[in-house]
This record gives sequence, structure tokens and C-alpha cells, in this order.
Amino acid sequence: MSFITEQELTSHIRAENISAISRGDETKAPAAIDAAIQEAKSLLSKYDCDTLFSRTGDDRDPILMLYVKDIGKWHFLAVCNAGVDYEAAESRYDKAVSWLTKVQNSKAIMRDWPLYVEPGQTEPINTFLINSNPKRGNHY
Repeated sequence: MSFITEQELTSHIRAENISAISRGDETKAPAAIDAAIQEAKSLLSKYDCDTLFSRTGDDRDPILMLYVKDIGKWHFLAVCNAGVDYEAAESRYDKAVSWLTKVQNSKAIMRDWPLYVEPGQTEPINTFLINSNPKRGNHY
């Protein structure tokens, strides 16, 4: 079973719009969902994505589901955006990718998400982040 089903995608796209866009091709919506999951996994490499995306039912993280649906909707609209606000979908897609990037860069901490553990290791790799202030230019 997929992390998100086509039925659950109806919270972001109406069922009749899904039907209009797919035109009877039952593979288009699941393909967009699979692409969204793969994109989210690629942005969350420090987390154990196999565990995160294998959860079902109420065990799934609601915010992760929301953003994966936004990404899936964006990929699904590549076929046609019949009855869907394209600019709003693009904005939500950009927000989803931005949030996932913040999580990966530890600017948003997901405390209950398991960290990725290298095969053969027992502890997750400690991530180490060094930042500096932006360069400041003085003008006299």
C-alpha cells in the first residue's frame, strides 16, 4: 500500500477533477503520488525514509502527508490542470519543497522521525552544521 492513496488525494483535488485530468487512465494519479514520495525521500536523506513512508493509517505524520499531497498534486497537474488553480498549486508545491528542505537542514526539527542509520552501524550519524553571519559591508 502506498503512503498516500488516490482517494486521500481528494483532499487536495476534487474527485471529478482527478477523473477529468486522468481521462480514465488509472495509472496517472498513482504515478504522481509515487513521484511525490520519491521527491520527498530525496529531500529527507538524513531520516529513515523507509520507516517514515511505510507507516499506515493514523501512524503517518499529518504534516508530511499534507506536503506529499501538495507535491503529488503538482506532479499530477503536469498532465492538465482542469478545474484546478495552477498558481495556488505551484505556490503550495514550492512551500512543501521549502519545508522539507528546512527539515533536512535542521531548521525545522521533527522529534518523532527516525534518523537514518548506515547499514552496519547502531547509531545515526551525527549531523554537524556550521553557519556564519552574512558578510557585512561597511561604507564610509
